[in-house]
Amino acid sequence: MSGMIRVAAIAVMISALALSVKKSSAEMAFLMELAAMVTVLFMAASAMEEILRYIRDAAAWANMDADMLAAVLKAAGIAVITRLSSDIFRDAGQQAAATAADLAGSCAAMAVTFPLVASVLEKIGGAV
Repeated sequence: MSGMIRVAAIAVMISALALSVKKSSAEMAFLMELAAMVTVLFMAASAMEEILRYIRDAAAWANMDADMLAAVLKAAGIAVITRLSSDIFRDAGQQAAATAADLAGSCAAMAVTFPLVASVLEKIGGAV
């Protein structure tokens, strides 16, 4: 909880500072927002480690195949990276690049999850 409060405080401070700087230097405001995003991501890394540990424990408990778990985690990672990159493009006023990043992320997530879908279909087909 206290970590989220720190993240929110940093976001509010950087946003206010970037808005005040944006009038005189839009490039500097963009770089400040980018630096804030990187800072927040590093702050979230410890929470991500805890989430991954929980997911691994739950997968072991459920006897989930390691390849299936890897596909799910990769797709989640692709979704986060895609969202961040498209938001950066949108903040910079690059709508076409943001749309391209969204499309590329969707294609990458589909490519990563196809083996998972094939495995599920195989298990369903073998059960019938």
